[in-house]
Amino acid sequence: MKKIILASIVVMSFFAVEAQTTKAKSKKAKKTTVSSASKAKAKQKAEYERIQKETDEKIEEYRLSSLQADSMRLDSERVAKETFELERKTYLENKAREQDSTNKANWKRISDEKEQWAKTEQGFDAVNRAAKLGDYQSRQVKTINQSYYEKAKLIGDSTGMDDEQRKQQLMALNTERKAKIKAVIGRSKVKKLEKERREYVKNNGEDAQAKWIDEAEGVEVKNK
Repeated sequence: MKKIILASIVVMSFFAVEAQTTKAKSKKAKKTTVSSASKAKAKQKAEYERIQKETDEKIEEYRLSSLQADSMRLDSERVAKETFELERKTYLENKAREQDSTNKANWKRISDEKEQWAKTEQGFDAVNRAAKLGDYQSRQVKTINQSYYEKAKLIGDSTGMDDEQRKQQLMALNTERKAKIKAVIGRSKVKKLEKERREYVKNNGEDAQAKWIDEAEGVEVKNK
């Protein structure tokens, strides 16, 4: 009987030890799993923070680039305005000095033409900037418009045709002008350029070089 009891105690002790060992292994495995999950989560968090940092840096870079572009545009407009005002002041000073000239009528004509030229140049520059034309495109467009203005002026001054003939000639001339501009800046920018020109005329009044274009297109011309 004692042997049986002793054997039972040995068996129970064995199972108790085995149970403790199994429990310890389970706890260790669980701890290892939790540790791996924590490392994976930490790695994922670090990757997210890296991406977020790069995104923030790109956003900041874009913001600074936009600010620089706006600053350059404002500087360009300021320089254009100051240049126009300086030229205008020079013309007016020259005009004042020539008041006692015996050829006042001729001086007035020259002075008015120069002042009109300065105003026209300012208008061209403002419209071209609003239409987002580059420096080269802007110069090309101004050259084309100046050339066709001279041709339109010859047609307008001609006495060898009636009003209808003159109108048809101007319409054909304007179509040719727009085709040349489109070849330089493209169809979409031609539409944008014309839209900005009309907006400028609306706010600042028609000038001689733009007036013939509206007349050729059958637009009612209003001077501000």
